[in-house]
Amino acid sequence: MNLIEIEKKIEFKNFLDLSKEESLQILEYRNLPEIRKNMVTQEIITEDNHFKFIDGLKTDKTKAYYAVVFDQQLIGSVSLTDIQLNSQSAFWGVYLGEKPMPGIGSIVEYFFIEFTFNSYSITHLFCEVFEGNKGVIKLHSRFGFEVEELIKNYALISNLSVSAVRMCLEKTSWKNIFKCKIYNILSEKLK
Repeated sequence: MNLIEIEKKIEFKNFLDLSKEESLQILEYRNLPEIRKNMVTQEIITEDNHFKFIDGLKTDKTKAYYAVVFDQQLIGSVSLTDIQLNSQSAFWGVYLGEKPMPGIGSIVEYFFIEFTFNSYSITHLFCEVFEGNKGVIKLHSRFGFEVEELIKNYALISNLSVSAVRMCLEKTSWKNIFKCKIYNILSEKLK
């Protein structure tokens, strides 16, 4: 399968448009231990709190959450938070509960960056990653994200202070350099 075929099979479905079953699937993924360990909020999220959160998205224009659907199967979530139209910036996040093919994380990142820069008036896309999550930091770096700062005492997890790395991808860098570069790398890996 090549990237053109994959693009036809990938969809970002707004949380507000999900069925109850799809929303519950997102909750199940979000509560997986391997996903929670990389989140600031590591507690199990209740069904009631999950649906209150989704309901709150109706009026909160600083957040946009999407289910990642691949080949008609819900596999995870991507989000934009702290959307600031005046500074044309937002933070993004992702988690995948299912990985139906090798490299799906990179593929989702590629298409969500494209989706974000094409759908929103955003010129700076940020992310914050726990300092110990070296694999994700390296992945984001390959996509053109640059480290902006190390945030000491970012979160208190199990009574331990955890630091995070704030990274930024500029739209001009993405469009002029990294979009084509990453497309070619992903295409080559799919051969």
